[in-house]
Amino acid sequence: MKKINPSTYKVQKGENGEVILGNENKETFKPCARLKKWNGECKLDVSLPDVVEDVTKKITSESTVMEAKSKHSNRRSRFYELDTRQIEEIDDDGNIHTFTQLENGGFEFEVILDSKPEYNVIEFDIDTQELNFFYQPELTQKEKDNGSFRPENVIGSYAVYHSSKRDNKYKTGKAFHIYRPKIIDDVGNEIWGKLNVDEDNGKLTVTIPQSFLDSAVYPVSVDPTFGFDSIGDTHGTYYSGAIQGNVHNLDTKGIIIEINVYYKFYENNCDDTFPARSAIYDSSLNLLHESIETEIGETEGWKSFSFASFELTTGDYALVENRALRQCGSVWYTRYYATYDTVSIDTISLEDDYPVTGGYDFPDSVSFSDEDKRYSIYATYELALPPTIDGEEIDEITIDGDEVEEVTMDGDVVWSL
Repeated sequence: MKKINPSTYKVQKGENGEVILGNENKETFKPCARLKKWNGECKLDVSLPDVVEDVTKKITSESTVMEAKSKHSNRRSRFYELDTRQIEEIDDDGNIHTFTQLENGGFEFEVILDSKPEYNVIEFDIDTQELNFFYQPELTQKEKDNGSFRPENVIGSYAVYHSSKRDNKYKTGKAFHIYRPKIIDDVGNEIWGKLNVDEDNGKLTVTIPQSFLDSAVYPVSVDPTFGFDSIGDTHGTYYSGAIQGNVHNLDTKGIIIEINVYYKFYENNCDDTFPARSAIYDSSLNLLHESIETEIGETEGWKSFSFASFELTTGDYALVENRALRQCGSVWYTRYYATYDTVSIDTISLEDDYPVTGGYDFPDSVSFSDEDKRYSIYATYELALPPTIDGEEIDEITIDGDEVEEVTMDGDVVWSL
């Protein structure tokens, strides 16, 4: 946590994210946080309308904690960094699900209630830029029947995505995740709070069950957690031969380098290897290209699928993945989850699966439907659009007689030989 002026601190989060604590334009500390992603292209400001009476900074072996005491109420606010974490939960069939959360770290905006509050709702002011918020409900019965699983702190949370961009440096387009808040009293009694984001009115609220506040031993902590994540927080199906993916829009000509998919290893008693491939379908869902086969391995993370160099024109394309099926006893299965979030706009995901016993061939055409799933999959590509002068394309560029091999803009290649 770096101090940048008497009332403001900055925390770097991964390559493209940072948190500003306090108010850069005020002489005194204000209980607010600004989350920024992609050099400030997206931002989320979260603040409490409190007048601060006193600010303390405590350094522990785990983190640096900023605490601000409100002048006119019975509450305090705390800010501290969080590291990437692993959580485990067990589904109804006894399977253990392990999740990686806060992929690039996170931070806690904790509110401490020193005595019973007058109201059971804590209200934060928010201001956003180039972001969409997607509520993560409990999974449907169909999703559960297909083997999907969503952890408790994701049910009732919000996945936050760039309003218009993904692929390349934006990856899935996911900027943040606001996890479901837990309410804990001084003797360890706990309950989930209800999180709500109202973008139109600029409010984020946490509602605490009144019965909990009536019987709680104070102080009580309320802990909204903000994560810098790019991966989905729900496990997709692992046992079928389903082709999974989404439709992406390419707004300029591009040369596809690779497709990247996030896989979570699923433990089992069979030792077969499990290669996988990715593919690209056109807007009519006809097969265009298949990737080179890639061995996934047992390590959770992003896996890259390479393609022979080819160019795509502008338009919509489906980016999908499929894993080889293997037989374990009488069951055909794969060993991996693909992950996703519930996203209610611009998502088209597979309606039916296409199992191929012992293999994973891509059919010439597929059928998709709008299932509100955005899978953790994205493309890496180079822009293939040549520069123009007065509408005429340029075949070559020279500087002092030397030919230029490529032209970049904002770090992206916009033209190359």
